Amino acid sequence: MDLQAERRELYNGFGNAMSLGIEFALGPVIFGGLGWLLDRWLGIFPILTVVLAIVGVVAAFVRTWFRYDAEMKVKESEAIWNSEKWAA
Repeated sequence: MDLQAERRELYNGFGNAMSLGIEFALGPVIFGGLGWLLDRWLGIFPILTVVLAIVGVVAAFVRTWFRYDAEMKVKESEAIWNSEKWAA
């Protein structure tokens, strides 16, 4: 692999890590904020704020799991032991 391809892969890794961090930070905040607005409107303050913030955290973990699973299936299919050379 040439230097430019390695550098591109490294930068893509940093970009993916940054987007994942933003998802983990903003998901619960957005859902919690929506819960806070609904709580104020309905007059039941902490209930929906907490529930929707937890939903945001769980959604971030689930989305991360499915993304990881899809990437690992691609890497597994491209692995050397799945090539024609090793087929029986």
